[in-house]
Amino acid sequence: MANEIQLAASLTATKNSAAINSGAQTKLVTMAGVNLYEGTQNCAVTNSPITFGSISGVPSALLIKNMDNTNFVVISQEPACANNFVKLLAGEVCLFPPGIAGLYWKGSGVCTCWVCATEA
Repeated sequence: MANEIQLAASLTATKNSAAINSGAQTKLVTMAGVNLYEGTQNCAVTNSPITFGSISGVPSALLIKNMDNTNFVVISQEPACANNFVKLLAGEVCLFPPGIAGLYWKGSGVCTCWVCATEA
C-alpha cells in the first residue's frame, strides 16, 4: 500500500497591513515499516532521549507538542542538548522529518509532551 502517511502544515499571520497565508502544505509518504507511536512523555530538566516505542531506526515523521502551560522544551541531535534546533514554548507544536534516530530534549521545567512518530 502506498501513501499511508500524510504530513500537513500551514502558516497564517496578519499584522497591520502585512499578511501571509501558506495554505495547507501536504506531503504523502509511503511507509515501509509497520510501527507507529503516539503517547505522552515527561521531558525533564536534564538531557534525556526522546523515545519512539517500537519504532526501530529513524522515524520518517515526528510531531511533538509541548503541553505545558509555562515551561519550554529544547530538542537536539546531541545528548548534551548544547546545539538545539527546536525550541517549543508552552503550547507550541512542531512537525518534521528527524533524519536521525537519536534525538534528545530537556525542559526549562518538567514538561509533559505529546509525541507522534511514524516508522520509515
